[in-house]
Amino acid sequence: MERVGATYRPRQGQHYYDADRVHLDKVVYKPIPDGNVRLANLRSGDVQAGDQMAPVDVQSALTEPKLQLFNSPSLGYQGIGINIGNTKGLGRKPGRVDTPLGSDRKVREAFELSLDRDLLNKVVFQDMYDPACGPMSPESAVAPGVKPSTCPKRNVAKAKRLLKEAGVKRPVRMELKVDTTPESSRIGQVVQAMAEEAGFSVTLRPTEYATMIEDSDSGEYEAFLSGWSGRLDPDGNVANFLQTGGAMNAYGIGDPAIDKLIARGRTEPDPEVRASLYDEITRRAGAERGLIYLYRQENYVVTRKDIAGVRVYTDGLVRVKNAGYAR
Repeated sequence: MERVGATYRPRQGQHYYDADRVHLDKVVYKPIPDGNVRLANLRSGDVQAGDQMAPVDVQSALTEPKLQLFNSPSLGYQGIGINIGNTKGLGRKPGRVDTPLGSDRKVREAFELSLDRDLLNKVVFQDMYDPACGPMSPESAVAPGVKPSTCPKRNVAKAKRLLKEAGVKRPVRMELKVDTTPESSRIGQVVQAMAEEAGFSVTLRPTEYATMIEDSDSGEYEAFLSGWSGRLDPDGNVANFLQTGGAMNAYGIGDPAIDKLIARGRTEPDPEVRASLYDEITRRAGAERGLIYLYRQENYVVTRKDIAGVRVYTDGLVRVKNAGYAR
């Protein structure tokens, strides 16, 4: 952000909507993937606002007298995507994936039961995120019935029992692709340690994010850290991901019952009926476990205290229309 004299007026001729009410000359975005570097830039004054700040950096920022925190719940989710039918790439008919994890629901259920959502939140995110087990946020336009309190709890004994029933060789070896950020590395390590106790041997494969998306879209993966920023209407959180041939259905999910429910949800005007439809979608997707939902982020934005008027909403986008320098 740059100060513009005493009047804070934008340059003329930029054709920005409502330009006479914008207090900044321009906004400069600087991609800084490392949260520690972002925080250092905030402390030094080289940047005035840090978006998508990780909980560990937020905790540190709270002790800084020159910094302030803005936050909001999110509409999205984060979890682990599993290849259960993506054999030919996005948009293609689901096929058979010849891995214990991809081919057997019992193995996937065992993997989910090996994970402790609350402990993951505590160890990696300092209890600053929320557990999740479905695509719809409590902030959604259609209130979901699946609450974080109803998420499956860790049950190592049952997980071992399911693996025995599935008749798979133990430990069940699987590869989990994670991106190269420190936070994703910590998530992977916690998942690795938890799953090992239930009979899984998880190999972590750090992968540059763009490459990981290409690999997951083409089906060149077994499991990967998967997430979505979210949409206010629940259709935006389910259709592209869970519908057969969906534009972002990298998991190869192909359930005609889910497809019909999604179609009904798009045309149903009654909010209560819609909520029941999306609860059923969540239940069916949960049983399939092509995507194991783990947690829901909180949107954290840290700014210098001489910045005013910043707004942070559930979609995660920072609004700076009314932002300016405090006098």
